[in-house]
Amino acid sequence: MRSLLNNIYTRKYILDVFSLMLFISVSICFQESYKLAFFLVIGISIYQFYRLKKEIITKNYFFTTYFYLLIYSSVFYGSMHKIILIILLVFFWFFIKNENKEKEKHKNYYPEILVLALFGLIFLSTLVFTPRLKNIDIYIYYLLIPLLFINIKKNGFQFSVLKSMKVLITSILIVSFLLFFMNLYFNTFSMSINTFFSKYLEVTHVYYGMFLGICISFILILNLNKNNYINVYVDALIVILFSLLLLYIGARISFIAIMFVLLIFAFQKLTLSMYFKTPLFFIVLFSLLFFGGKTPRFQKGIRGIEKVYESVKTNNKKDIVANSWSNMYQRFLVTKYTIEEIKNHYVFGIGIQNVATKISKKIRKDGFIYFETINPHNQYLHFMVGLGIFGFIYFIYMLCVFLKGTTNFTFLFILFFLITMLTESILVRGKGMSLFFLFTLSFLMNKTFNTVND
Repeated sequence: MRSLLNNIYTRKYILDVFSLMLFISVSICFQESYKLAFFLVIGISIYQFYRLKKEIITKNYFFTTYFYLLIYSSVFYGSMHKIILIILLVFFWFFIKNENKEKEKHKNYYPEILVLALFGLIFLSTLVFTPRLKNIDIYIYYLLIPLLFINIKKNGFQFSVLKSMKVLITSILIVSFLLFFMNLYFNTFSMSINTFFSKYLEVTHVYYGMFLGICISFILILNLNKNNYINVYVDALIVILFSLLLLYIGARISFIAIMFVLLIFAFQKLTLSMYFKTPLFFIVLFSLLFFGGKTPRFQKGIRGIEKVYESVKTNNKKDIVANSWSNMYQRFLVTKYTIEEIKNHYVFGIGIQNVATKISKKIRKDGFIYFETINPHNQYLHFMVGLGIFGFIYFIYMLCVFLKGTTNFTFLFILFFLITMLTESILVRGKGMSLFFLFTLSFLMNKTFNTVND
């Protein structure tokens, strides 16, 4: 009891009132309350800078508060996480002076440089192709997040990777709870598949599914590291609830990705020999995919694929034109035309800013008049057609470096993204870029730099 009271007194478990207000302000950041949350965070942050200047709070306390706040804000409405990211960079650039020049040269900045170099390739692409520099702001996380981690390493700041994962899980739990009551209050809750469940965050079911899948991956990673979010039983319940929620919102690719992650987790946990584990792995995998495929959302997708296949097989352009607005027909057309563009512009691509607009324009020009502008829904094809073969090879190289640098446990996080990128262009959206690079660089830093693990 005395130890617990001492920890509370030293604020190991609780924040001061202003930091607590920051987290509460972010927690109300939904469509209708975004402006209020924005002004609250900006106002409190100005006062926190004042307290920092007067040495009322320490630099380390300011950093850790805003670093975890950055993670916590990742799922909420709008660009609040971008504002907090900028606040962190202002903190480093104006309030911190590096006094450890000798040791700085021994620190490993290679992962961050890789991300900055990819931003450089994207910048060059938008500079060479017209309209020049269009949409370069979308990729700002490729620049700001590695700069943040360079400053963290350069100035010797520390953070807990395990706590970072727990903060995100807490954020998703709170958001899911609030979304449930919002859907009830506005009478938009449905007992059938509800792809609009997360509309009050202004994120699609795909990205909300990404959040849920990441949290499941983190709970499994914590378990493999002999840690828990709360305890084994509560953690198992959260995994089940989030998996059911993935099915409820119809996030098919996230559900498939998490099935692979769960099976690899089970594969690592089992003490059986490889001769038994390997066939068991594939039996369970195909069983889960089979029964998961029986859900209404998956069945609808399968019927859509079958219908598209039949129209293509019989060269029924009239049917494809008439249905070019629907999901599976759109995906077929955008994939087909993306591959054609790659064949014609495989060296330098067509310009990353032109991927969605140029391909969609060609599709409509060829008579598919109901087709709506979308990106290729495949991150690998997106970079291939946008940046060309050299940019694509560099992207694959970067992913390989990330995979090599992570542990067997944190590999599950990157695996989840690698699978979801097969049907979604995750890394051209703010929330996808933010979470992927925040945690990938955190995991790599944990392995190559002195960070706190508890």
